[in-house]
Amino acid sequence: MNGVPVQSAPPVPPNAYTPANPADVQPFLPLAKRYGCFTQQYQVTRSHRPYDPARYEFAAALNYCAETMYALVSAGTVVNQADLLTLRRLEASYSGELAVLRFQFPQVLNARLKALELKPPASHTFSPTITLHVETVLELSGTAGNR
Repeated sequence: MNGVPVQSAPPVPPNAYTPANPADVQPFLPLAKRYGCFTQQYQVTRSHRPYDPARYEFAAALNYCAETMYALVSAGTVVNQADLLTLRRLEASYSGELAVLRFQFPQVLNARLKALELKPPASHTFSPTITLHVETVLELSGTAGNR
């Protein structure tokens, strides 16, 4: 595209759309609530049954919760050691998905943004000048004679 190489997105593995293991989701939900990183997506129901997130959806929530918990630890807030062990176990189980979220995805996104910043395609340029084509139709009518 315009002579600028653009990195393609990493391929999505087939297991990306498989549901997350319920045995992993169950201990995560109270942990996420306890540390304020609970997301609305786990409250959604489909056909009156709990929504089972896909592995990448769960990994995104897990990543957010891990960042929140590690920020609390860095700030000196006391975090339950059992919760940290649970978090580390979940991070190990979803290490492939977390690697994509934490490293590969931002690199691809940054490469695409740099390519657009260098030379955006003509269709994406903004022009402050607006050309309007207007057609004006005037109709004059009147009556002749006495009222």
